Amino acid sequence: MRVLFISGAPWGATGGNQRYQALAEAIKRNYPDIKVLFYSQTDGATSPEFRWTGEPVDILVVGFPGQWGVLENQNMFCLGPIIYDICDYWRGNELIENLDLREADDYTAQKSHIIVTVNQQLACQYLSYKKPVYVIGNGIRKEAMTPPPVRMDTKVHIYYWGAYHPGQEWTDFAALQEIPKRYPQCDFHYFLASPLPPEELFPEKPDNLSVEISPIGIDFLDIKAKIIYPAIGLVPFKPFNTAAAFADPIKIYEYWALGLHVIATNTWSLLGERNTILYRQGDALQEISAGIEEIIKNGNLEPSFPTPAEKLAFSWDFRAKQYVDLFRRLIPSR
Repeated sequence: MRVLFISGAPWGATGGNQRYQALAEAIKRNYPDIKVLFYSQTDGATSPEFRWTGEPVDILVVGFPGQWGVLENQNMFCLGPIIYDICDYWRGNELIENLDLREADDYTAQKSHIIVTVNQQLACQYLSYKKPVYVIGNGIRKEAMTPPPVRMDTKVHIYYWGAYHPGQEWTDFAALQEIPKRYPQCDFHYFLASPLPPEELFPEKPDNLSVEISPIGIDFLDIKAKIIYPAIGLVPFKPFNTAAAFADPIKIYEYWALGLHVIATNTWSLLGERNTILYRQGDALQEISAGIEEIIKNGNLEPSFPTPAEKLAFSWDFRAKQYVDLFRRLIPSR
């Protein structure tokens, strides 16, 4: 069986949504009978063993609706069903300024045979297409499956990692800029995938904020090696933003797996309610501030790591199993 994943993020972009690279790697690692291929708009970065060169495939998994050309020509190379995998809410026009993918989203949903979404909220938005809809959430990257050495400090350390580029609509970047100034007693550590230099993103950077930036993101092992506890991870999403409201943020999984307390605004995760995860609704700056104060006031700042069984249930290996089960139902004889 040959499966092609189409991604909106390039191979190796650690700061972006690497759902499709993670799924491709996990399927290859666990199911050697399945040939897994990967394509993105910047396909030169793709690892040669995954690079698609136009050969026929049995199943096409479309993770980015902007790939019109590939879909329009899919009859030339796709021998079987098309799965539309939806990890972002493309219909709300609130992901990236001046990027409107609503027509592409509708086209892709109509062309597909199966729809997969990362959570139930997104699934409900696609029931009108009268096609089978499955929920397969995001997961924990393999580098986060083992905890880092626990280094404790008297200060609270607050972390954020992810992508940021001009026009990004769902992240409240102003809150990330302001929050270190409100808490000079804490140390802040940001690891960003961005084309912008630190001095442009943080023109008034306080002394308690360290920033590392790379166009495709900081290597996750480097991030992991720099975690100092007690630690808090931030997910500062804006209110009244559909991209945030329908997301299943990978950052929440990673913070949780690495023993960080989590403050997430205006979003939700398939991890659900956990003692170390605070979901708050409203102005991101105010709610993050309230969350930091609540965590510090409670006083239980020791890192709390999930059990191996808990992490396995939210691993990309398990997500790969869910996908392979779906593949085998679609093409049972291969």
